[in-house]
Parts: sequence; C-alpha cells; structure tokens
Amino acid sequence: AILLFVFYFFFFFKQKTAYEIYQCDWSSDVCSSDLVDIGDSEMNDSSTSGVRLRDVIDDDLPVFFEHQRDPDAVQMAAFTAEDPAGRDAFDAISRGVNYVFSRPWRYIFYTAFSLIYLCLSFVLVRAFVLNDFSVAFVWQNSSSDLPILFKVSAFWGGMNGSLLFWELVLAGFTTIVAFAYSRTNREVLPYVLVTLNVIHVFLLVLLVSWSNPLASLSPAPLEGRGLNPLLQHPVMMIHPIVLYIGMVGFAVPFAFAFAAMATGELGTAWMRVTRRWTLWAWFFLSLGILLGGRWAYEVLGWGGYWAWDPVENASFMPWLAATAYLHSVMVQEKRDMLKVWNLVLIGLTYSLCLFGTMLTRSGLVRSVHAFAQTEIFGILFLGYVVATVVLFFGVLAWRSPELRAKHHLESVLSREAGFVVNNWL
Repeated sequence: AILLFVFYFFFFFKQKTAYEIYQCDWSSDVCSSDLVDIGDSEMNDSSTSGVRLRDVIDDDLPVFFEHQRDPDAVQMAAFTAEDPAGRDAFDAISRGVNYVFSRPWRYIFYTAFSLIYLCLSFVLVRAFVLNDFSVAFVWQNSSSDLPILFKVSAFWGGMNGSLLFWELVLAGFTTIVAFAYSRTNREVLPYVLVTLNVIHVFLLVLLVSWSNPLASLSPAPLEGRGLNPLLQHPVMMIHPIVLYIGMVGFAVPFAFAFAAMATGELGTAWMRVTRRWTLWAWFFLSLGILLGGRWAYEVLGWGGYWAWDPVENASFMPWLAATAYLHSVMVQEKRDMLKVWNLVLIGLTYSLCLFGTMLTRSGLVRSVHAFAQTEIFGILFLGYVVATVVLFFGVLAWRSPELRAKHHLESVLSREAGFVVNNWL
C-alpha cells in the first residue's frame, strides 16, 4: 500500500508536467505551455490562436524529436538528453511514457489505491463473520453468539477497524475526485490530490504502527470478548457509516480550498466545484447526528437529545461551521465578498472534524465513544490537528492581501450583513 501510494503521489506531478509540455496541436506546428491555463469554454473556441489541446499520439514524436534537436532549445533547457540526435533512445523513452500515462493505465492506478483498502476491509469483515479469533481486533469486539449483523458492524465498532473504514471512505473519495476532475481543474487538481494523500499517509502511519486491525494472536483464543452491549443496537449498522461519510467528506472541499490558495486561484471556481461535496457531507453529518441522538436517547436514557457526552458535542461543532459556510458562500458567489471568511469557515469545519476524531481516539475525555489508546497515539493525533490548522491558516494569512473584497457591506441592515450575523449566531 505504501509503495503504491508513493507511485500515486509521484504520478500526478509527472502527469501534470507531461500535459503542460506536450498538449499541443502540432498540425499547425504551434505550441505554448501558457495555453494550458485557458478555461474549458476557451478550449473549444476556434478563435484561440488555432491551438487545440489533445492527448499525445505516436505521430507527434517526430515533431518532438526535431524540437529536441533545436540548438537554441538545447541551450536553454535545464535538462537535456545525453545525445539529442539519438532517435532510437528518444523513441523508446517517449513511447514508454506515452504508454504508462495513457488514460486506461491512469484509471487503473487510481482505482488500485481504493481496491487495496477494499480488500483489507473484506478480509477483516470475513474474519468477524467466520469467528476468526486469531485476529486480535476480532477477539476484542466479537463472539461466536453475536448476531451476524452486529459481527459486520463490529468492523467499525472499535478503534482499529474505524481507522481502516476512515481510510476506505477517504480512498473512495480521492479516486472519485481523480476521475471526475481529470479533464477540468487541471491547475489545482495535483494540489488537491496531494492534500488528500497527505491525510492518507498520516492514517497509514497510524494503521501500520499503532492500530493494525489485522494483528494476530498466537495461540488463537477459543472465544472472543464480545461487542460492547451499548453498541448492540440496530442504528449501529448505519449511524457510524453516515457519520464517517459526512466528516470525511469535508476533506474534499478543504483540499480544494487549500489548493486554491496554494495556486493563487482565489475566485469562486473551487466553491462551485465543491458545492455538491459540501452539501452531501453536510447532509450525511446531519443524518448521523440525528441517528446518534435517537440512539443515545433510547439506550443510555440521558433524558433528551441534547444531554450528550463530549463526543456528540464535538460532532455538532463542525456541523455548525459547515452550516454557516453553506449560507456564507452565496454572498461570495453573488457579490464577490466574504472570501476570507468562507475560507476560514471551510478550514474550521474540517479542523473541527479532526478535533472531534482526536477526542474520540486519544482518550482525553471520558465518553462511551472513547477508545483507550497509548499516550503516543494521542500526541501524534494532536500534532496532526495542530499542523493542519497552522498550515491552512498560515497559507490563508499569506494570501489575505489578494483576498480583499472589492465590495464592502453597505449597511448593517443589508442582506449581506444579515448573512454575517447569521453566521456568527
């Protein structure tokens, strides 16, 4: 998985570089890397200097070779071939790159990343169903007499399995982003994917080092310890799933926001792209909170939906920030205002998702949701949360001079002022 991630990480920069250099219409013998940045509407406009973006084909290689032999190009290039006149070596390398980065192989590499986690999840669920107590996590969270539905839901009922499920959901979202935006958002997409992959790296470190869900026991126990009775409820089958989809889903708009700041694409394009991601993440987080409230009301008898423990309140905080963002973003789209505020809200939403997850997994608070873990685990997770907050808001502070709005609030009674007050409330 780690080796495939390294290739996955490297591939996006390699693909972007190759695209900027080679996407030209050589029928007119015109090429300019600056034209890669034109929008989709302009790409289809025949008036754009006669240049059309397309994939590289083998028939382009002779033109590339002639450009490689150009003395001025060789003199200006930072890296050149050992023998610019060596046609055989040039053809071998060029066809190899063209083959590896063709679209079918591109999709295979994207999909393989998610399939790894899907296979690992299948192995763990199979161990639960077959009562394989040689797996430590199965022994800790299952037993032979546990109903089959609760055996399956025990997958995300403990610390190690829930981290693997988090990786599975995030890998699926990352693959969808890579597929859906491979032809658009070319300037920010590499940064979006790198941001998502950094999250993958952190979770991989935790899974491999401290929370391996497939760690084995020897000799294998004859019986498991069983699932926590509080978790043996029908809502257990759906509540954690929708909650994870919601909280992990906010990683996508967060990644696009960070990529927009990193590349200087500070308009409304990243918000339009992530609008549906944000709405669906907000919907699933809302549904998860409602289901969790009903579950707590029935099982724990806390006397009401709002008499929750700290973890429930922690899941409610990103919901508040996301709700404010969904309202505030409309002002930027219509009036080009509140740019900084919207970036603050989306950064705060994802940071609070991480903070709530840290509370659950670090053991800092007493809760029915808390998992006992080592001290180093809590320190690492807290460090990751702090690093995420510092990096995101540090980049935001760096870009803040470019984010100043041309329009300002006209009155404290204006509609825009009402949106701001609503956000704060």
